[in-house]
Amino acid sequence: MEALPDALWIRGNGERWTANPGDAPDNPVVPGAIEAARAALGPQLVADLAALPTSAARADMLICHGSPVSDVRSFLPSPADDEPELLDGVAASPVDLRAHASAVPATGGWRGAHQSGQ
Repeated sequence: MEALPDALWIRGNGERWTANPGDAPDNPVVPGAIEAARAALGPQLVADLAALPTSAARADMLICHGSPVSDVRSFLPSPADDEPELLDGVAASPVDLRAHASAVPATGGWRGAHQSGQ
């Protein structure tokens, strides 16, 4: 990614947990993944990645991991009651990345483009 001149770098829960393993959930998979990432990346890169901002803006879009309020609270495949809270205070146009395959600009609100297939 360093070779991409316009890349926006943000951190998510993985980078945060790799730098601060005590913040990670007690789960059978996560500690091993953190240990492997720390060994592969080394202390400086772990620290650099953890120091990345939690969000970035491009044009009128806010880019974040998870949601603007949390790097672990995210949007479910189907609408959930807490979605307005997850977007609280965001003035940017939301982009629906639920499929993780393509970004679909939301028109007419968070669900507009996603539901209509635009």
